Amino acid sequence: MKKKDFIQRMSEKYRISKKASRDIVEKYNGMIEECLSTGEEFGFPNIYQMGVKLVAERDYVHPVTKEKITSPAHKVPYCKFGKSIRTAVGELKV
Repeated sequence: MKKKDFIQRMSEKYRISKKASRDIVEKYNGMIEECLSTGEEFGFPNIYQMGVKLVAERDYVHPVTKEKITSPAHKVPYCKFGKSIRTAVGELKV
């Protein structure tokens, strides 16, 4: 589902205008970005948890040139889904 479709469905389900739905989504996305940019975790229990992890510096070899390369330490975002989401997805028919 794309953002536009989500806003449409939200406005229909909760009987609010598309503008109000769009504002809610934009503010929600802004809060997530604000929290993650400061290194703070964000999420809802049993649904999902988002945060920032530190990836340690590592050495690897370029597969073609065989040159030794060092990847510097850096931070990456992560998202871990809660049990209720994992269970719901697990019950989908294949």
